[in-house]
Amino acid sequence: MKSKNNWIVIAIFIGLFEVLFVTAMGSIVGPQIVSDLKNTNAYAFMYTLNFLCSSLALPISAMIGKKIGRKIPIILGIILFGVSTALAGAATSMTFHTLMRGVQGIGKGFILGNGLAYFGESLDASGRGKAMGFYGTLTGIVYVAAPLIGGVIGDLLGWRLTFYISVPMTVIVLLI
Repeated sequence: MKSKNNWIVIAIFIGLFEVLFVTAMGSIVGPQIVSDLKNTNAYAFMYTLNFLCSSLALPISAMIGKKIGRKIPIILGIILFGVSTALAGAATSMTFHTLMRGVQGIGKGFILGNGLAYFGESLDASGRGKAMGFYGTLTGIVYVAAPLIGGVIGDLLGWRLTFYISVPMTVIVLLI
């Protein structure tokens, strides 16, 4: 891999980490969100909308990325995910929080669909193997550690911080 390609791969991995980490932390603080925003009726819907939007955005954004290149959809996904996550953390109503979780899902679909496709299209066989191996390892570690970390942060500092953590990661990815 060339030096520029290394930075692109690093940025994509930070974006993937952000998506996995914030999503896993956001699921563990759900009861606190519902309690604070006083609407238990939307509890399941905030997750359903996120996953539905992500599932719809992933193949559509991947097709768009194939036509115009992966860079713009990945950047758009990072911006959508980061901004909507911060706004979900700032929400004062369950309706707004749930809508932002839907937009978060769209951003997640853009990042996952185009980030992983970038590895397949832009890396040689060895690089693809390393990237996908690292992605698998990252996913496993995040899904073990993030709920624990999210629970501790949610209990000690409040559920909103589990969403605000996304802001610095978004900035770092956009700067790289």
